[in-house]
Amino acid sequence: MEKNEMIKELTKDLSILHVDDEEMILDLFQFVLENFFLVSDTAKDGEEALKKFKEKKYDIVLTDLDMPKMNGLVLSEKLQEMDSTLPILVLSAYVNNSIAIKLEAKNIFYLKKPVTNQILIEKIYDILKKD
Repeated sequence: MEKNEMIKELTKDLSILHVDDEEMILDLFQFVLENFFLVSDTAKDGEEALKKFKEKKYDIVLTDLDMPKMNGLVLSEKLQEMDSTLPILVLSAYVNNSIAIKLEAKNIFYLKKPVTNQILIEKIYDILKKD
């Protein structure tokens, strides 16, 4: 079985929430995520994401780190308070060692931007396979 088929098999019944303040990034990844997940929703900032998560539980959250209103680290902490087993993947061009250590200590995964669609999907697969 091809890698993308294996990924689709794992994600076909799952939901993902993608959070980013850049509409172009949301649109770019939304096109890909819709092909892998049963439900793929978006939010433009941490506050909107938190509201959506309270209304509907997602299987995984993908978030940008640097956003207005509520950054990805604060969002991740609030989401983990509601669901300590929730897999969270943070994307950022600005992950430094101190941020990386904070994320890893909280069992939050991250990828450094720029990220290709394939790398993103493979990282999500790896995270979900751990559960």
